[in-house]
Amino acid sequence: MKLALAGIVKNEAPYLLDWVAWHRAIGFTYFIIADNDSTDGTDEILRGLERAGFVRRLSFPGRWHKNPQMDAYDHICKRTAGRFDWVAFIDADEFILPASPENDLPRLLAGMPGDTGAVALNWALYGSSRHRLATEESILTRFTRRAAMHEEGNRHYKTILRPEAYERRLNSHHFRLRQEYQYRRANGTALAVEKPGISADVEWAPFRLNHYVIKSWAEFCHKKLPRGLADQPHLTRSVEFFHRHDLNEEEERVPEWLLHRFEAEKRAMLAGLDDVAAIARKALEELIATPPPAYQPPSSLEGEQETPIPRQEPSKPWRKLRRAWLDVTAAAARRFGLDRRRR
Repeated sequence: MKLALAGIVKNEAPYLLDWVAWHRAIGFTYFIIADNDSTDGTDEILRGLERAGFVRRLSFPGRWHKNPQMDAYDHICKRTAGRFDWVAFIDADEFILPASPENDLPRLLAGMPGDTGAVALNWALYGSSRHRLATEESILTRFTRRAAMHEEGNRHYKTILRPEAYERRLNSHHFRLRQEYQYRRANGTALAVEKPGISADVEWAPFRLNHYVIKSWAEFCHKKLPRGLADQPHLTRSVEFFHRHDLNEEEERVPEWLLHRFEAEKRAMLAGLDDVAAIARKALEELIATPPPAYQPPSSLEGEQETPIPRQEPSKPWRKLRRAWLDVTAAAARRFGLDRRRR
């Protein structure tokens, strides 16, 4: 069983090592991670992990890709068929969680019916646990309060894909499969979908996806607020996004047996990688030292919406290159009688 985890990251240096170590601890042996213009040391961490043989690093800069996440996913899907049995596509704030020690992900996937092209894992949305500031503690132990199971947001799911079943991308949650394949839940039942990426109901057994989407107020303001959505880069997140996802109804901690396994895996992974650990530690220290904006309660934000990022014109060299390309294509169109202006 060749089981890979794939994702695209941007400025995840404080969290990336935990993400890789956690998923190694639950059965993933291959990691394909694309970097999207990180500036906080994320790319340097990926390069160090790649040199040590833990990950395969890709680069998907925003200047070349209108939608880097979906372009990266499409690239990975097309190049993993025949090389991997399954590939999970998740973000760096999402952690796959088995419901019990008996649940083994590689064994579960190996036992899926042959027409299973994808397995859906529902979210378990974790709120801020009322933390305002970032700390040195891992997000896996720091955030302990989540939304109730049947909260609407938990109907979102992410996909573990059988690569040869891939037909084309739809969104970052759901892939269109070839006709002979179907989506299933991790328990083997058929997935009932309201729309691609949102299931009709929520199922957390035998696996789910813990989603630490906002973390603390400080981390949200530092990282999430300034940038576009992963699969809709033209939209920013608003402060209201924080409050819509700050769901702390129920307490549920990561089980001790899983934490012990994760911590042992992280120690083993970082043995001899002091330089990589130092980059992550520096990024976390800088995050902790950065004061957040004053907290804004939800009562003052009624009606606030996600707003488009202002369009940025390309730099002068890129404008020249684009103009030259347009001139070449226009000349070719005229030569072959395709210039509509002449008709």
